[in-house]
Amino acid sequence: MRVFLVNPASANGATGRRWAELERRAAALGLEGETMVSERPGHLSELALEAVARGVDMFDCVIPTRNGRTGSAFTSRGKLNIRNARFADDPNPLDPDCGCSVCRRYSLGYLRHLYQAGEMSAATMISHHNLAFFLDTMRGVRQSITSGTFSRFRREFLNKLQENQEAGV
Repeated sequence: MRVFLVNPASANGATGRRWAELERRAAALGLEGETMVSERPGHLSELALEAVARGVDMFDCVIPTRNGRTGSAFTSRGKLNIRNARFADDPNPLDPDCGCSVCRRYSLGYLRHLYQAGEMSAATMISHHNLAFFLDTMRGVRQSITSGTFSRFRREFLNKLQENQEAGV
């Protein structure tokens, strides 16, 4: 069974029979309600970890690149939008906890400059980072499952996102 992880705000026109089918599939895995079908947009990693906790182990997703093209980056501290003026002179990487080539080489300020100037390289670099973030997160998921520590990994990952969101990071 394919599982679609969506919320009403991002269902891209999933209405009527299509929406009912998405709800049915989510309910089959116990993913309905606040977790999967909610009015609150969630960080995709939150949704993926909830799905993994319920046995989903395969994802087909365009979100890392679609968001990258629009200037949105997924980070260990939550989602950020490179268009935000507060990043104009920021010398820090997209994600200080990420070891991808973009985070090792380029600052938020530089990426914002490229994006604001309409340079396609900004979208490419943010997409590259997003893919690295998702791959790294899922690598951590696999390792924690293998070592029997998935519950702890999930709790720590989600707590970190929550703490940073509350702190306004």
